Amino acid sequence: MPLAANSSLFRAAGRSARPRRAVLGLTCAVLALATAACSHTDYYPSSNVYYKPWTSVIQVTRRAPPVYIQLGVVVAHSGPDATERSLLQQLKERAAGLGANVIIVTQEKTVTGHDIFGMPQYEMSALAVRTER
Repeated sequence: MPLAANSSLFRAAGRSARPRRAVLGLTCAVLALATAACSHTDYYPSSNVYYKPWTSVIQVTRRAPPVYIQLGVVVAHSGPDATERSLLQQLKERAAGLGANVIIVTQEKTVTGHDIFGMPQYEMSALAVRTER
């Protein structure tokens, strides 16, 4: 016996499919925004010297000071909304947490690839160093 279009089986299936589609769409939108806005900083230590976090001004330079202790390399990664200023801020915050009072920029803002939506991903790197002032 064929089922009528207005039977309870069809109505139940129709009601449950709409909320699932809405939840799936919302989940995809949230994941897309989260992926596009990701920024993080990596740290690669080059010594086993440890300092307390630096709480004063971090000097940014592109030339090495005469005397310094290299603590490591910091690399800032960010999405399509990254500016050189925002990447430098990421580098300074991470370096300060390591006890560095100077960062020496070794790589300017560079496109390192594209996300799943074709948007550019950027990175910038610097040496985290400690000088005696």
